[in-house]
Amino acid sequence: MPEKKMDCSFCQPDEDLNARIINRGKSIFTFLSKPRFRRNHLLVVPNEHYVGEDTMNSDILGKIMYEAKSWAHVVDFGYGAVVTQKSQPRQPENGIKIDHAHFHVWPRTKQDEQNGIVIPAPQSFDDFFVPSNEKERLELDEDIQRNKRELRLLFLRKKGMPWPDIWALMEKEDNRGTS
Repeated sequence: MPEKKMDCSFCQPDEDLNARIINRGKSIFTFLSKPRFRRNHLLVVPNEHYVGEDTMNSDILGKIMYEAKSWAHVVDFGYGAVVTQKSQPRQPENGIKIDHAHFHVWPRTKQDEQNGIVIPAPQSFDDFFVPSNEKERLELDEDIQRNKRELRLLFLRKKGMPWPDIWALMEKEDNRGTS
């Protein structure tokens, strides 16, 4: 059975990653991507360290796909959403290799539809928005937190939770975050 790696940013999430997690389960977690290709770009990740989907058992892979498809329905604002997984780990600009398996949930947009784009995956790391200064970084962090809240509301609603219960839960979470 795989274990957590001490040098893996998904096995040992830092404060920034923890702040972007929108759903955490026993075996997987989902968070807003940063850097991101577009708004509502999510990653679904197993809690245990797997290098690729071919190293996962069918139980964990099934849970990941169910979670990814559930979120794809949440971020679908009329143009669909796509779930992808690339077996090649990416090499970010800071030199840390992310060899922890992860699945992307890409919301599609009107522009994708008009341009005939099937999968809105970036072609290179340059396609992602990376803040170039402190002001842009703070604005992105604030937008991600607003985005996280919006997606949690939509997810709970699509799961059938009544609005009064959602508002009560969100208020409770807000109060917990400020205390």
